[in-house]
Amino acid sequence: MRVSNGWFLATFITASAVDFATTLYGIRVGFSEANPLIAAKLANLPAFILTYLAYTIIGLALLWLVLRMSFLSRAFRAFAVLFVLLKAMPAVNNILLLAEIQHFPFAFAAVRCLLNLV
Repeated sequence: MRVSNGWFLATFITASAVDFATTLYGIRVGFSEANPLIAAKLANLPAFILTYLAYTIIGLALLWLVLRMSFLSRAFRAFAVLFVLLKAMPAVNNILLLAEIQHFPFAFAAVRCLLNLV
């Protein structure tokens, strides 16, 4: 079953919106941001919103380009899957934290490793 390009783009936008909303809500209820780059931007809400919007637009443009090039190689399609999953991870993590659901140590270790790469 082949997933449409629109599905990838819609999922990326949804994950981005969920991550944005849960980050702002989490900060309001007393959580702290784990990513130091995002934490620095949260001190100035308009800067945070513009930065997040810019990251999302750049991510969408890159995803769109990769999907357009997927006819050249299946590796481009695999990259798109990975790219969307990486965008969804913070959103899922935020939802789990806000819902106070027990987390799997492996998931947090993976997120911590990715944050260390930034």
